[in-house]
Order: sequence, then C-alpha cells, then structure tokens
Amino acid sequence: MINEMLQYPIQIPLKQYNGNNETTKIRYREDNELARKIMKYINDEVSLSTEKYNTFSYRSIAQELGVMETTVKKIIRRIAFQQTEITVIKDVD
Repeated sequence: MINEMLQYPIQIPLKQYNGNNETTKIRYREDNELARKIMKYINDEVSLSTEKYNTFSYRSIAQELGVMETTVKKIIRRIAFQQTEITVIKDVD
C-alpha cells in the first residue's frame, strides 16, 4: 500500500463546536489539543531532517506522544486517509 504524502509543514484543521453540550466541548478541545501536538511533533521532526521524504507511522507518533494509536489515526484522518502511516515531503536544497 502506498502511504499518504503531505507537504511540509503539515496543517491539521481544528474542529469547531458552537453548541452548549459540555461533554462535546471538552471532547473537541481535547481533540484539537492533540491535533496541535501531532502537528508540532511532525513539523519539528521534519524541520530537523535533511531528507526530502519523512515517513511517520501512526504507532510511532502515538508512542512518542503517549496516546493511543487509534486516537492518532482519528486525528490524522482529517488530512490523510491511509491506514498506518504518512509521508511528509520537504523541499531540500
């Protein structure tokens, strides 16, 4: 299976909720916080790399951030649809 390729820096859209349900507000806030952490982790790793292609498995992201792999997959699905990993393409000179 070919993995998903994304352009560096990656951007994960944050979810918006304008309702009054506190449980839903908390869930959206937690999901958005994790999305920010995932973006920061991946973008920081790619920025330090000299490689054009940087591949990240959902499992390695989850382990690095201390969260469940299924949660990482749910967040990354906002921008990529592959099952296990993504590749970030960086312009290198």
